[in-house]
Amino acid sequence: MKLRTILSQATSDDLEGALQFAKLYECQLFVSTHSAECLESAAALAQENQSDFSNHSTVLEDGETKVRQFDGDKFVEALEEQIDIR
Repeated sequence: MKLRTILSQATSDDLEGALQFAKLYECQLFVSTHSAECLESAAALAQENQSDFSNHSTVLEDGETKVRQFDGDKFVEALEEQIDIR
Protein backbone atom coordinates (compact mmCIF):
# COMPACT_ATOMS: atom_id res chain seq x y z
CA MET A 1 0.00 0.00 0.00
CA LYS A 2 1.37 3.42 -0.90
CA LEU A 3 2.17 5.88 1.89
CA ARG A 4 -0.12 8.43 0.22
CA THR A 5 -3.07 6.05 0.65
CA ILE A 6 -2.22 5.33 4.26
CA LEU A 7 -2.01 9.00 5.19
CA SER A 8 -5.22 9.91 3.40
CA GLN A 9 -7.00 7.46 5.72
CA ALA A 10 -4.79 8.09 8.76
CA THR A 11 -6.05 7.48 12.25
CA SER A 12 -4.55 8.81 15.48
CA ASP A 13 -2.73 5.48 15.91
CA ASP A 14 -1.18 5.77 12.44
CA LEU A 15 -0.03 9.31 13.09
CA GLU A 16 1.28 8.41 16.54
CA GLY A 17 3.38 5.67 14.94
CA ALA A 18 4.73 8.18 12.41
CA LEU A 19 5.56 10.60 15.25
CA GLN A 20 7.38 7.88 17.20
CA PHE A 21 9.32 6.99 14.03
CA ALA A 22 10.35 10.62 13.53
CA LYS A 23 11.50 10.94 17.13
CA LEU A 24 13.40 7.64 17.05
CA TYR A 25 15.25 8.52 13.83
CA GLU A 26 15.49 12.25 14.62
CA CYS A 27 13.85 13.32 11.39
CA GLN A 28 10.98 15.52 10.27
CA LEU A 29 7.83 14.37 8.56
CA PHE A 30 6.07 16.55 6.01
CA VAL A 31 2.47 15.51 5.45
CA SER A 32 0.27 17.15 2.86
CA THR A 33 -3.46 16.58 3.04
CA HIS A 34 -6.83 18.03 2.19
CA SER A 35 -8.50 15.45 4.41
CA ALA A 36 -10.39 16.98 7.33
CA GLU A 37 -10.44 13.52 8.94
CA CYS A 38 -6.66 13.28 8.80
CA LEU A 39 -6.34 16.73 10.38
CA GLU A 40 -8.79 15.78 13.12
CA SER A 41 -6.73 12.68 13.86
CA ALA A 42 -3.62 14.82 14.05
CA ALA A 43 -5.29 17.32 16.42
CA ALA A 44 -5.58 14.83 19.28
CA LEU A 45 -1.93 13.89 18.91
CA ALA A 46 -0.85 17.52 18.52
CA GLN A 47 -2.59 18.44 21.74
CA GLU A 48 -0.32 16.02 23.63
CA ASN A 49 2.80 16.87 21.58
CA GLN A 50 2.40 20.56 20.81
CA SER A 51 6.07 21.28 20.23
CA ASP A 52 6.19 18.57 17.56
CA PHE A 53 3.43 19.94 15.31
CA SER A 54 3.16 22.83 12.91
CA ASN A 55 0.74 23.46 10.06
CA HIS A 56 1.57 25.66 7.08
CA SER A 57 -1.26 26.71 4.78
CA THR A 58 -1.05 28.87 1.68
CA VAL A 59 -3.73 31.45 0.99
CA LEU A 60 -4.28 34.00 -1.73
CA GLU A 61 -4.66 37.52 -0.30
CA ASP A 62 -4.80 40.64 -2.46
CA GLY A 63 -3.35 38.74 -5.40
CA GLU A 64 -0.38 37.43 -3.38
CA THR A 65 0.25 33.97 -2.03
CA LYS A 66 0.89 34.06 1.69
CA VAL A 67 1.76 31.35 4.18
CA ARG A 68 -0.16 30.95 7.42
CA GLN A 69 1.55 29.00 10.17
CA PHE A 70 -0.23 27.28 13.05
CA ASP A 71 2.12 25.86 15.68
CA GLY A 72 1.08 23.28 18.27
CA ASP A 73 -1.69 24.84 20.35
CA LYS A 74 -2.79 27.19 17.55
CA PHE A 75 -3.14 24.18 15.24
CA VAL A 76 -5.43 22.48 17.76
CA GLU A 77 -7.40 25.68 18.40
CA ALA A 78 -7.93 26.28 14.69
CA LEU A 79 -9.37 22.80 14.25
CA GLU A 80 -11.56 23.10 17.36
CA GLU A 81 -12.95 26.40 16.04
CA GLN A 82 -13.49 24.77 12.64
CA ILE A 83 -11.13 27.14 10.85
CA ASP A 84 -10.29 25.63 7.49
CA ILE A 85 -6.52 25.21 7.56
CA ARG A 86 -6.35 22.87 4.59
